[in-house]
Amino acid sequence: MKKALAFVLLLGTAVGVPASASAAPAVTVEFNDGVLWDDCFKVPINLSIVGDNPPAVRYQATVTLRDPEGFREEFASELGLEFEDVTVAGSVQPGGVASVKTAQAEVCGFEGPGTWRADVKVEFFDGADTSVATVTGTDTATFRQRVTETTLIRSRGSRSFVVHIEAEVPGGGFAPCRKCFTRLQRASGNKWNPVAKGVTSAGGDFRTGYKPTQGRFRAVTPGFGFTSINAPSQSPVLRVR
Repeated sequence: MKKALAFVLLLGTAVGVPASASAAPAVTVEFNDGVLWDDCFKVPINLSIVGDNPPAVRYQATVTLRDPEGFREEFASELGLEFEDVTVAGSVQPGGVASVKTAQAEVCGFEGPGTWRADVKVEFFDGADTSVATVTGTDTATFRQRVTETTLIRSRGSRSFVVHIEAEVPGGGFAPCRKCFTRLQRASGNKWNPVAKGVTSAGGDFRTGYKPTQGRFRAVTPGFGFTSINAPSQSPVLRVR
């Protein structure tokens, strides 16, 4: 089941980007790589639109964003919601000057890491409202899971295990990972068997309540592969004698 992807195109005045006076109609799409910071968040898609004026005096642009599996509306239709691509009208600048605008598209991390695609279609109209040209453009961006760091320690008071997880944050660095799933495992020969599992608090901690006697232990943050914004990680092995 797929989630509808929503878009908002921020309209503004044309930015003077000189081009040839006889420039053919064109659209350039810029969609930059990123990180899956949250379940759903906004990312910019930059558009540069040039029309042949005259005869074109206005344009209508349509923006469509597709997730790594190529979907855009199945989730909405299953929920009975209405989904439409965004269409934006604007004036064609004379002299081959480009209009530069930014579309804010919603990327949802649970759709998974991978390559997302932004498709743009622009239709140009003359003064009689007759279509005189249609151009298309596309660009792709790769979104990866955010990096996690998992640490396993023993509480000094209760001697039970505490798992601490930190996750990558925008702007650089790491912060405590809230509601991150983790597992505590104990070595048995060449295998690792689960002994506790849970979700971290707002401070990034999961207090297992498990008090070991001896053995080798580790904490694993699985990341759940395709459906999670978190990349998997595991702590160094902690030996209890």
